Amino acid sequence: MILNHGGEPSSGAASGSGKNGYEAFNSLGQRVSTGRSQPTCLVVEDDHHMRHLVVNYLREHDIRAISASGRDEVADLLVREEPNLVILDLRLGQEDGLDLLREIRSRSDVPVIITTGHRRDEIDRVIGLELGADDYITKPFGLRELLARIRAVLRRREAGQAAVQRDPERGRCRFGGWQFDRRNSRLTDPNVSTCRYYGCAASWRPIQTRRASS
Repeated sequence: MILNHGGEPSSGAASGSGKNGYEAFNSLGQRVSTGRSQPTCLVVEDDHHMRHLVVNYLREHDIRAISASGRDEVADLLVREEPNLVILDLRLGQEDGLDLLREIRSRSDVPVIITTGHRRDEIDRVIGLELGADDYITKPFGLRELLARIRAVLRRREAGQAAVQRDPERGRCRFGGWQFDRRNSRLTDPNVSTCRYYGCAASWRPIQTRRASS
């Protein structure tokens, strides 16, 4: 059972509605657009009550939650819904959650938070992290803690993606229309001529000059 201290689902104003956003309702019950995008979280849990509790709580906190109760549904949802994060219970009845984690990792790099039961499941948590899970939480857990972990994993994911996007610009200097790339020692002038330099910083000399094709 989840300890939902301070986190029982209540009648909220927002609900999940599609991949790229969510809907809200004003005091008159009229549907309004928030203009914000929601992350999508796939909850993989075979316990109906727990699955319903988690999904409703996430939806009330600006996360579009979808759910699956077993392996057969997960592969289809990963392709069709493209979730931003997966919450995976390692105890799925007769199914092995670790095997499902392996399948998810073979198909996608989506962040995964694994949930486990008692202290005796420590080896499963270790194996899960080694297989590529991004975090874990042990039952019973609070919904607030789960939400905090979800947001933390999503922040790390966004930060990593932003770093990858910035990486091509690292090591480049621009001045007066010129561009110098320190990583490969190439200097490009405003006329798109490229010179390559070789040697130490105190005695660089051009060894090749070429006109880039237009």
